[in-house]
Amino acid sequence: MSHDADAALARPATLCAFCPKMCRSACPVSEAEKRETVTPWAKMSLVHLGRSGQVALSQQGAQKALEACTGCGACTEQCAHGNPVTETLFSARALAETPRSRAYAEAFKKTGDVKERDHARVADGFLKSRAASVAYFPGCARSGHDGRAAIEKDLRALGLAFGHDVPVTDHRVGAQCCGYPVYADGNVDLVEENLLKMAEVFAGHELVVTPDPGCAYLFTTVREALLGRSRGARSFPQVVPLVEALATRADRFAGAARDVVVRYHDPCYLARRGRTFDAPRRLLGVATGRPPLEFVRHHDDADCAGGGGLYPVSNPEGSKEMARRRASVAGQGPAPCDVVVTACPSARRN
Repeated sequence: MSHDADAALARPATLCAFCPKMCRSACPVSEAEKRETVTPWAKMSLVHLGRSGQVALSQQGAQKALEACTGCGACTEQCAHGNPVTETLFSARALAETPRSRAYAEAFKKTGDVKERDHARVADGFLKSRAASVAYFPGCARSGHDGRAAIEKDLRALGLAFGHDVPVTDHRVGAQCCGYPVYADGNVDLVEENLLKMAEVFAGHELVVTPDPGCAYLFTTVREALLGRSRGARSFPQVVPLVEALATRADRFAGAARDVVVRYHDPCYLARRGRTFDAPRRLLGVATGRPPLEFVRHHDDADCAGGGGLYPVSNPEGSKEMARRRASVAGQGPAPCDVVVTACPSARRN
């Protein structure tokens, strides 16, 4: 372990290791799996033992434990110290280096996608531009899973909101993903390289809109942390989640879903991490004519639906169980709903 890597892990891992498990019930992964091994305290204690040489993080059991995190941030929200558990576990994954993470890194180096897909082909036929003031970046979840129909729906909504057709960014193989999968694997060097490539793709735009809050988080919070205002970062435009862009022109959607009773699920990277709470509720209120219903746990206390942190890859059944647990309480509250609405492709897919 390098000195820099050890220093980055030292304080947060030690702080958690000697804490009396105050955030145990906040972790949706440990609640779903019902195993002490995957509580925030246990995972961070593992990192603490790993950096002291008492445990090899490359052992299969250790690797599985480190991967049992969606990056939701619920433990940090509850922590009196605001300890960066997600960031620490993601960094530790780089030291554990699983066969899957190595394969993802190699694929990303070659194509800019961990599964070697060509996302630009999914957007063939749509208006594209490198110079439009406003442009749309679909992200991997939208392109790779939801497909053209979902992209077309997003573009229609943007056209209605802005009063003109909004083009798709001219991304391509090699520069086509925000880099979240390799970020979740702790591969900081690849993330930095990719952000600089995406800065070139986005350079001609003033505003880039993405339907994926995880992409927006990478292009804003993570980019600022890794690149600051240097190394080409100044050429980056403003990047906002789709729901925020639409909510600024919510009146354009008045009555679009009149009298539909919706319950709103706060996505982790939009709400708890992105601090966007009001925009989706405002948009839904205007569209339906009534405020959306809330889950029992909502806003920054909302439960994760299990779609982040590569957890659906490392533990598909655990991820599905988290989604089932979240969906099972959708009927709780004083009134039933017609549909549950969210602003995250990964949460919806899960």
